[in-house]
This record gives sequence, structure tokens and C-alpha cells, in this order.
Amino acid sequence: MKKLLLILLALIVVAIAGLPYVNGMIMEKVVTRYFEQVNQMQAETGSDLRVEILNYDRGFSDTLIEWRIDLGSLKSVYKIEEVVFVEEAKHGLLGVSSETNLEKNTWFSDWVATQPAGKNPLVIKTSYPIIGDVTSMLSLDKLTIKTAEQPLDIGALELTVSVDKAFKTISTRGEWAGLFQDDKNGIGPMRFESEQSRVTNIIWQGNGSMSLDKIMINKNDESAVLSDFSLSFDIGTSEDKKDMNIDMGMQLGNIAFENQTLSDWSAQWGIKHIDIQAYEDLFALYSQIANKMITQMADPDISADEVDRILQAAMVMNAPQLMAGCEKLLKKNFQVQVSKLDIELPEGKVKGNLALGLKKDMTVAQFYPILAQPSHALDIFFLKSDLTLPNALVDNRPDLTMPVFSGMTTGLFVKEGAGVHHQAETRENKLYLNGEEVLLN
Repeated sequence: MKKLLLILLALIVVAIAGLPYVNGMIMEKVVTRYFEQVNQMQAETGSDLRVEILNYDRGFSDTLIEWRIDLGSLKSVYKIEEVVFVEEAKHGLLGVSSETNLEKNTWFSDWVATQPAGKNPLVIKTSYPIIGDVTSMLSLDKLTIKTAEQPLDIGALELTVSVDKAFKTISTRGEWAGLFQDDKNGIGPMRFESEQSRVTNIIWQGNGSMSLDKIMINKNDESAVLSDFSLSFDIGTSEDKKDMNIDMGMQLGNIAFENQTLSDWSAQWGIKHIDIQAYEDLFALYSQIANKMITQMADPDISADEVDRILQAAMVMNAPQLMAGCEKLLKKNFQVQVSKLDIELPEGKVKGNLALGLKKDMTVAQFYPILAQPSHALDIFFLKSDLTLPNALVDNRPDLTMPVFSGMTTGLFVKEGAGVHHQAETRENKLYLNGEEVLLN
């Protein structure tokens, strides 16, 4: 019995001692899967950016990885062929931890040499635990960049990204101290976060937000200050993963300019029932076109006139394809909406909402009959809108409060207390404006 216990104890010790090696093997599988997935995603989006492992040297207790990002078309913009990363990992009992540097890039090492005491202000650390997500933490120290006018202070950045081992979920959190040229020009501090899960290699659903304390602009003794600004997004998909909804929101605490201060602005808007396959096709097409244009316009000696010529030629050449791609989005129930608009102006408050959508699948050509017969719009669109404006915004605008054609009983707006009100909706294949039917010819 005693001998058996000793054997079991020896096996446990051997197993524990071998954990660093096993964790190194797990890390290699995870890293390889990530690279394959990223390249597949880039290819499907039409991007020619690629990642590649140059050297993977896995030992018993440590690993050295050298990998790179080939910038593809973007190399002509940034004038950098590639970004090379060197990751040094230590295998532990409960996982692997690593540090990554960019010092094999001449452009980066030359820049580091210009920093105080030649210190590298960028630190990247990653953990690969046995159980749980792979987490990378990037920190960038405060920097000062000399400009022709005055120094530009770039605040410290802290960024954390967690990815599950199957590359199906990504969580991002970050804080940035901002960028300031002086006490009257700058942006920040900023905070951001997101939680997303992969639906396809292009579509990720989830939500996120960004908040910004202040934006300050001062030029020629004219200034504007925006405070307490935030944006949020929420992307969701249907159960069958065939369409998606995108919702966004905005909040603004204050905006001050020309001795005026406006407060408490908010808005929410979105696009509903976006056909996922159509969106992916259009996204990939746009990326391919953009990559070609970037390469053509990257020549530093190119003139502004030549840039305009390239842009115009690209629009003419690719307009039919882009139009066809957009047309695929015109499916039944596709809808654009502003679910909330709440803005305080010196003249008064603006409040409203709008929903405009399609009642059936459409092509661009099927919209043309509306020009000759406006009533055809009732077979195509559904509409619901509600908007309140202060009187001061419509004063001296009789075209807004009076009927503009014979089929209207009221104007777009009607007087209501201290303001004007607009309400419109389609119902039973009819259009109603401010409670009265509009007769379309």
C-alpha cells in the first residue's frame, strides 16, 4: 500500500512538473488558430492585410515567437512594409505569460531612441491561462511630440483585450488620457469598452460604448468646448443569422461656443433588418475598391488634381457594382429609424422620432414609377414620424406650415402651443399628415 502511494505521488509530481510544457503546447495551438482565423477574416472582407508567423521556437519552459503583419495596400500609406513582433513567453503551472516588443522594426527602435533616456514607452503583456480567455494588456506612457507650433502632449493609454480560445468572443476595455496642445486645444480623457461575439468572419454582434470628457478647439480667438460626450452601439442578429440590427446612441452634456452654452442633447438611431449576406458582399466589394484606390493615391508626388481624377475614375468604373451591392440590401422590412431626438437650442427644444422602411423587396428600378405617380410610394414604404419644433425655427417659413400641394389639408407642421408639431404615418395604404389624409396623385 505504501509503495502504491509512493508511485501515485511520483506520478503527480511528474504530471505537475510537465505542466509548463503542456501549457506551451496549448499556447501554440491557440496562437496558430488565431493567425488562421485573422487571415481568413481579412480575405473575406477583401483586405490584403495578412499576419504570418516567421519563427516559433517552443521549449520546455519558454517560447520565442517572431511574427509580422504585412500591411498590404496600407504599406503605401504608412510607408512601412510590415510590423514585426517578438513575443517572449514563460510557461507556468497554470498557464503562459508573455511580453511582446516591436524593437526589430527600425522605424520603432529609432523612435524609442528619441524618448527620454531611450526608454521604450510601450509595454504589451499577454496571458494564456489553462482555463479562461487569452488576455493582452497594452500600456503606452505619456509622450510629447514636437511640432512647428508647440509641443503636443499625448496622454497615457491603457488597453485590455480578452479573446476566448475559439476566437468567438472579444472583450475590449481602455482608458486614454487624451491629446492636448495647450489648455485651450485638446481632446480627452476618453474611456471605451465593448463585448462582441462572432457571427461570421465579418459580422460581430454585441455592444460597446465610448465616453469623452472634453473636446476643446480655439483658433483666432474663437473657441468651442464640448463636454461629457458619449456614444454607444448595439448590434444584434436574428435567430437564423440572416439579418441584423444596428442601434446607436449619443449623449452630450454641454457644448459652448460664441458665449452660448447648450445642454443635454441626446439621440438614438439605427438600421433594422439588414440582410447579412448582402452586407458582407458589399463590405468586401468596398474594401477591394478602397485598397486599389489607396495604392494609386499613395505616391507622395501625386498632385491634388491627380487624386481627384483617380477618385472620379473609380466612382465611374465601380458605380454599377456598388449600386448592385446596395440594391441587395433593399429587402422587406429594411428600416431606417431615429427612435429618439432630444435637442435643446436657444430657440427652444427639438424632440422627435422617425421610422421609414420597405414593405417589400425592391430594386432601384422599381422606385422610378414614384416620379410619375407618387401614390406608388404607399405600396413600397411604411412611415411613422413625430417631430416638435419651437416656433422660432419656422417663423417666416410659410412653406412649412401651409399646404404645398392640393392633396394636403395641413402643412408639414401645425401650430401647437409655443411650438409646431409634425406627425405622419402610413396606415391601410394611405398617408396621414397631422391626422388628415394626404391625397397623392
